[in-house]
Amino acid sequence: MKKLVLPAVLFASLALGACSSDPVPPVSKGQQLQDLQGAYQNRAITDNEYEDEKEKILDQ
Repeated sequence: MKKLVLPAVLFASLALGACSSDPVPPVSKGQQLQDLQGAYQNRAITDNEYEDEKEKILDQ
């Protein structure tokens, strides 16, 4: 169940974001890391998911 939360949230945000006609400013790496840490602290993602996503953000 927990493994489905993050992809579902990401999909929903992308789908809803596509409906907007205003350009969305890019989210900083710092904000992405804070959001990721919040998801981890709320136990929405596992240790492995946290580390994988953190690595992806830092490699951007």
